[in-house]
Amino acid sequence: MTLRRRAQLIALISALGFLALLGLSVVNHRNWSQSARTLALTNTLNVEIIQLRTLLFGYILRVQGHPRDLVESQFDTIDDLLARESASIAEAIRDDQRSQDAWEELRRLLDRMRRLFPEVDGPGSEPRFAERDERAANLLLVDSHALTELVKHIRVQANARMLVASERTNLTLGLLLFGVAGLGLWIFGTLQWTILSPVQALRDAALRVGAGALEQRLHSARRDELGELANAFDTMLDRLQENTVSRARLETEMVERQRAQAEIQRLNVGLEERVRQRTAELSAANLELESFAYAVSHDLRAPLRALSGFSQALMEDYADRLDGEALDDLQQIDLASRRMGELIDGILTLSRSTRGVLRHDTVDLGALAHCRLAQLAAAEPQRRVTLEIEPRLTVSGDPTMLEAVMVNLIDNAWKYTGRTQDATIRVYSMERDGARWCCVSDNGAGFDMAYSERLFKAFQRLHRQDEFVGIGIGLATVQRIVHRHGGAVAAEGVPGRGATFRFSLPEAASEEPSV
Repeated sequence: MTLRRRAQLIALISALGFLALLGLSVVNHRNWSQSARTLALTNTLNVEIIQLRTLLFGYILRVQGHPRDLVESQFDTIDDLLARESASIAEAIRDDQRSQDAWEELRRLLDRMRRLFPEVDGPGSEPRFAERDERAANLLLVDSHALTELVKHIRVQANARMLVASERTNLTLGLLLFGVAGLGLWIFGTLQWTILSPVQALRDAALRVGAGALEQRLHSARRDELGELANAFDTMLDRLQENTVSRARLETEMVERQRAQAEIQRLNVGLEERVRQRTAELSAANLELESFAYAVSHDLRAPLRALSGFSQALMEDYADRLDGEALDDLQQIDLASRRMGELIDGILTLSRSTRGVLRHDTVDLGALAHCRLAQLAAAEPQRRVTLEIEPRLTVSGDPTMLEAVMVNLIDNAWKYTGRTQDATIRVYSMERDGARWCCVSDNGAGFDMAYSERLFKAFQRLHRQDEFVGIGIGLATVQRIVHRHGGAVAAEGVPGRGATFRFSLPEAASEEPSV
């Protein structure tokens, strides 16, 4: 049982006991009051009856000054008194049959005396005392005496009832005091057992815990709030003991971690130094690579120009002296020199594609696509290509580099739809795997996905030169620029049904990603 239920039960029992004793006290006091009122009434009635008897004796004995109307008036006074107090008398003696009989007898005697009185002649008549109805006078005197005795008897009964009511009232008060004392002792014992003792035990346990005895437990079997408090106290101690052990382990781990951090810092110092060295070496290598690319392109262009020039000179000056096979060989030398020149240009383009500081501006890819497609359409006005370009297709990146990306992808789509009827080129964006992808799609020649890993490698091509011209540098440039932005690039295609090239860029790059 919970403490709230126990408190409610104690309050209910206390209230019921108090109300019972209070009701009993009220009933006893009411009986006492009624008995006291009845006693006062009998005293008054006794006085009036003695006065009536005195007037009767005076009237019968012809005492001067006792006229007949005084006796009748006294009868009226007694009747009025009984009529006025009849309700209270009935209420006071409702449980006392003897008193009821006595009062009935009193009324009967008064009525008979009232009937006999007119038969007695009053003073002032002819002297005929001997002739007076001696029987009526004697009956009046006897009844008056009986009436006096009956009133005394009624007064004794009323006094007895008042004494009984007083005793009961005193007994009720005694019971009330005893009940209050017993209730106080019971409440104290209940509080001692239900609240004070558990609280004292909890206090002692808390003091021991404060002294360091974390193994202290209450193990209470109570099912009230204090039992829940004791169980919560035990649970708290369990967790405190666990936390103490965990804290010791944590302190040990912290010491070990500090040692490890010191070792990491020592290693980081050496690592940073090595990174600086490697960065310097990488920068030097990049500079050397750029110098090498420039030198290669510059040093090779002169021999290539010479080779191409001499071959063209031979074909122009000695064409009539050379047979057909020799002319074909010279043409192949010229084509090869031109092809090598294009490869050198591709090397320079690839090396320069990611050169410089990376900017992060808002770039409209749709506008770049419109511009490049307009240039291609002006160069080949005979072609009819359906264009679908998403408006406001903006990204964050380097404008120059992203222009190179769009130029290469648009050029690819334009080139590989050259032999397609009803060619279509689409530039749009899509959501996939939680990322936003920018796509360039066409319904041209397409490619086999089994060879997709070769697409973004420099100088790697999936079509023959006689089918679609090119050197295989465009998609490699696209990949390098997208990776420089910290993005990703992918491609899907089906032979004869077209291809889709897509790339994603970070929403906003805070710093330049590593290459």
